Amino acid sequence: MKFNNFLPIIFIEVYLVITLIIFVFGPVNYYIEFPLLFWGYILVYHAAMIMGYFLGTKININFSKKKILNNQMSLSTVKIIIALAAISSVVSMKQFTLGQLLNPFFLYESVVEGLLNPGEAYTNKMVLVQENVSNKAFNALLFTIAFTKIICIPVVVLNWGRLSTLFKFFAIFATILPVLSAISNGTNKSIFDFFIYYFASLLAILVYNRVNVGTFRISDYKFFSNMILVSFFGAFIFFGLTIGQRGGSVAYLIDTSTLSHISLNNYDENYDKYGYFWYVYTWFSNYLVQGYYGFALSLGMDFDSTFGFGNSVFLMRQFEFLTGIDLSLLTYQNKIDPFWDEYSQWHSFYAHFANDFHFAGVTLVSFVLGYFIARVWIRFLHYSDLISYLLIPVLFLLVVFIPANNQVFGLLDTFSTFFFLFILWVIGGRKINFFNRKNNV
Repeated sequence: MKFNNFLPIIFIEVYLVITLIIFVFGPVNYYIEFPLLFWGYILVYHAAMIMGYFLGTKININFSKKKILNNQMSLSTVKIIIALAAISSVVSMKQFTLGQLLNPFFLYESVVEGLLNPGEAYTNKMVLVQENVSNKAFNALLFTIAFTKIICIPVVVLNWGRLSTLFKFFAIFATILPVLSAISNGTNKSIFDFFIYYFASLLAILVYNRVNVGTFRISDYKFFSNMILVSFFGAFIFFGLTIGQRGGSVAYLIDTSTLSHISLNNYDENYDKYGYFWYVYTWFSNYLVQGYYGFALSLGMDFDSTFGFGNSVFLMRQFEFLTGIDLSLLTYQNKIDPFWDEYSQWHSFYAHFANDFHFAGVTLVSFVLGYFIARVWIRFLHYSDLISYLLIPVLFLLVVFIPANNQVFGLLDTFSTFFFLFILWVIGGRKINFFNRKNNV
């Protein structure tokens, strides 16, 4: 067995265990009504994902190795993807008019205003959200190109050396557009997404180079290394600014559950010792792991299947538009809404899929997810499969948000990306042989 084959599952388990440690011993204390049931399911989900991943590495596929990864896409295709990503990002900025978007000074002023007054910018954004009516035709059109906003990042990383200086500038600008939109709105999620997508893309390429070329070739990607470092610290700094204005006192966290299940662990003492860092850490840890509490609350509720749509807010809205049936009323998130808000709080990846398959059925979901991640990684690493490479940042995002929600399937952009890439990935598959040691990777 090659160690490189198991890097994703090692990362997944280390990361998820760390989030569970923060959930139990972090600055925010969450009371769990059914601890044995909660930890039993968590243990089973982890075991199922590990077994699924292990099985995925033991399957050989009649899949011919392609030429080196960065030679599989024409330069024209790369430029088209970058251009569509820029267009998709621009038309997604519904808070601006077309005239405002075409005015670079207005965009600059909006970003500056978002940096200086993120709380006010966020409030203005929420007012616009409540006033705007969703245009289904527009969303359907956006769905067909929204995936380019995400795959643009791994494509740029992969083909960086092939781009001219001018187009490198345009490519980075295209990937930064969602970040600029987020800053102007006083929101921080897109900034973390920016870091996650670039980090996952670069990390995958470095490992790929080590396996297939013999060296990481880090010097070829110094620009991205520096940009990722800046985006990482920038994301946390902006998070602190936005939370300071939007959230205010950490005492707010205590009231997010109407059951008085949440308290702070020695906050005043730790704040005196660590200062503002502890304030930001308390808020961030709550964002990171609060979904586990929503999951724990849901364990006491009855199950009503949502037939494969309930794991995604995006899918439920489309189902309601087509049928007039609101499946969200059957979800665990709706059932615990009197105690833990259905939309403003998080509920974990597990609870969202439990809407469709019950908590016991999420065991199978975890197994399939582990298997799928393994197959994607093997096809990318050993067969130079381009679609598998493009899937890696999306799966990375999915894993990071497991303690929070079903991030990938819940939003138009990420669902569009997974939908199109998965279809292409399946089409590109070959007949599989179980546990055939010949040519085993």
